[in-house]
Amino acid sequence: MSTRTNILKTVALSLFVSSPAALGGLGQGTSSDLSFSSLNDVALDAQGNILVVDHDANRVFKVTPDGKISLFAGTGQLRDSSDSGGDGGPATEAQLRYPESIAVGSQNEVYIADNDRVRRVDGSGIITTVAGGGKSGDRLARGQFATDFRLSDIRAIEYDPHSGRLYIWQRNQRIWRVENDRIHHHAGSGGTGCKGDAEHPTQAQFDYIADMAVGPDGSLYLADGVRIRKIDPTGSTITTVIGNGRYWGYRIPDGTIAFRTGMRRPQGLSFVSQCRLHFGDDSGDIYRLESN
Repeated sequence: MSTRTNILKTVALSLFVSSPAALGGLGQGTSSDLSFSSLNDVALDAQGNILVVDHDANRVFKVTPDGKISLFAGTGQLRDSSDSGGDGGPATEAQLRYPESIAVGSQNEVYIADNDRVRRVDGSGIITTVAGGGKSGDRLARGQFATDFRLSDIRAIEYDPHSGRLYIWQRNQRIWRVENDRIHHHAGSGGTGCKGDAEHPTQAQFDYIADMAVGPDGSLYLADGVRIRKIDPTGSTITTVIGNGRYWGYRIPDGTIAFRTGMRRPQGLSFVSQCRLHFGDDSGDIYRLESN
């Protein structure tokens, strides 16, 4: 019987959006005109547009396949943490509060991690809050509505188009799952570390989750410190799929067995090119996970 082993390969990239100059007005222009204050995340919608989160500018921009740029959400004015920031109105007239992450839903709706809440922009451009903004956040009640729960310091979000689940990572080392407008504790004990493999994900410790991605089978992949970990589709087990827990300050050679290698801090997880996992690290290298 043959065994398939996961190995890593380096892949290349090219420049599409640059930032040599400031952009005036509401952000109309071409990709070579835009200057980002602090680019935090990007996502691709069903039309092939790139959505770019500018954290410090409190805005989200849209870049079309031919390089045209427009404002997608945020006036640039900082939203007060006690205010909804324009919910129920056009996203371009709403206030954001240091947005961190972005995800595209199955109906091409867009989710924005907006500090203490997750907001959704529907197909007509209207923005609403779908998680966070509530008064209770110390203890999660069974079946609690997501908008009744208090969130804070949201660092990453990810949407599963097959199940309709929205995953939210808070900096307090916990991951929440929003499903049918209800919020559930999905992973993380609140402790900092790397323990918990092969246990229930709610008992696991995390070092620092830089990004999340949903795999083709519905598994949730986490860029966690110097490892990439996976929570199975049922949410019952967490395992490490890449990394041996040691920091490796050099480029990983092609063909290295994934779970045996040291890593720099992984980030930018994405399933592209025949649904294979791609990720970058803090050196600027990009890798692809393959079966050998």
